[in-house]
Amino acid sequence: MTTSIPSPTDVRASRTKKTLVAGAIVLGLATTVGVVTGASFTATDSVAGQSLGAGTIAVEAGTSASSAVINADDVFPGDVETTTIDLENTGTGDVRFVVDLDEGAGTDAVLAPALQATVTVGTESITRSLEDWQSGEFQIAAPLAAGASTEIEVSVELPTTTGNDAQGLHAGFTVRVDAIQAKNSVAPTGGWIAD
Repeated sequence: MTTSIPSPTDVRASRTKKTLVAGAIVLGLATTVGVVTGASFTATDSVAGQSLGAGTIAVEAGTSASSAVINADDVFPGDVETTTIDLENTGTGDVRFVVDLDEGAGTDAVLAPALQATVTVGTESITRSLEDWQSGEFQIAAPLAAGASTEIEVSVELPTTTGNDAQGLHAGFTVRVDAIQAKNSVAPTGGWIAD
C-alpha cells in the first residue's frame, strides 16, 4: 500500500478551506446570536405637545359713531358730503388693505363721471371720479395690526363745473375694504392701483 504525501500547496488549500468554513460558521453564529440577543444599542425619545393653529384675517367696517352714511337728495354744484368709517382688524394677524368704491345699481352714467370721490386713510389720500373708482382701488401701504383700528374718510363732491345735464340724476356707491395678511406677503406701494 502506498501512501501519498500531500504537497505543501494541497495542505495550504485544505487549511484555507477549513478556515473559511470555520469562519463562515462562526460569522453565522455571531449574526444569529446578535439578532436573537439584540446586541445593537438603540435609543428613542420624543417631545409631545406639538400643535399649531391657523391665524385669522378678519376686518369689520362701520360708520363712525360721530358720522352718518352719505344720504343727500338735494346736492348742488359745490356741495361736499362726507362720512367717516371705522375699520377694525378683528383677526389674529396684521393686514394690508385696499379701499374701493363700488357703484350702486341705478347710478346715472352722466353723474358718475362728474362726482369726485376722495378717500383718506391717515395721511394718505386719493381723489378720483366715481366712474374711475370702478376700474381701480386705493391701496394702503402701512399694515393694520391685529386688534387695531383706523378711520377711513370718504368725501364726495359735485364740482362747480358740473353742467345742467346732471340735474335730478342719482348715484349710489358702497365703500368696500379688502384685507390680506401682512405676514409673508409682499409689502405694497401705497396709492392708486388700476384693475
